[in-house]
Amino acid sequence: MVDLLSQEELSGLENVLSGLNEKKDDLTFNIDTNYKLSFFSTEPAFRQLVFDKIGTYCQSMADRFLDNYEPLIINMFDKEPGTGEVPIHQNWTFVDEAKAASVSVWIPLIDATHTNGTMEVVPKSHGVLSKFRSPSIPWVFENLRHEIRAKYMQAIDVKVGQAVVLDDSILHYTSQNDSDKVRSAIQLIMKPNDVPAIHYHLPKNDSDFLDVYEVNSEFFTRFNMNEAPDGVPKVDEVPFSQGYLSEQDLLERISGK
Repeated sequence: MVDLLSQEELSGLENVLSGLNEKKDDLTFNIDTNYKLSFFSTEPAFRQLVFDKIGTYCQSMADRFLDNYEPLIINMFDKEPGTGEVPIHQNWTFVDEAKAASVSVWIPLIDATHTNGTMEVVPKSHGVLSKFRSPSIPWVFENLRHEIRAKYMQAIDVKVGQAVVLDDSILHYTSQNDSDKVRSAIQLIMKPNDVPAIHYHLPKNDSDFLDVYEVNSEFFTRFNMNEAPDGVPKVDEVPFSQGYLSEQDLLERISGK
């Protein structure tokens, strides 16, 4: 966790977001969820506007903590009271993780606690589960969701002006907003400037290889995760075989055994 924004910078961010908020009410979404995530919007123009406005404003703040990183995806995220649980997940693979790491900078716009759905993580779960992650690939922990949430998640209380910087491979989760106020946040998914962005796609459920596409931020502003990648070059195929982890497997990996 880092102290990211001064009070003056928070005020400036609020001004940026006020213009974007005016455009959110009429949005439709590709994915049916009980929270609102701008990435799921069916309007590429709005997703691009979010990317441009927030990215331009926040880049200099991110530069204080990340050396030569650039955004790939920028999200606005709202949880209305009584809604908003985000299931346990890892973020997708955005770079060749044998060579580099992508990160998410998660910035709540009000104080975030377990009550209103703050970030929760499984410590030491980054880099030890699977390097192959995308909407077409089954989660290796799918059969362990209950155990992970009950035994291994740790909530992070975050004050306004602070941010959580996550390795995109870490297991994380946010609970339902049980407060009486909307819990809003923004997220910047970022990669090193000099590392190509990639996207894995499993062509069919029984495939023994993955298609590898070279992508960029423009791809993600129009990408529908229910569909195969389109309009970007396929640059490789990699062997693929991935089963489910047992709880003992998980414990050994996050304990470093």
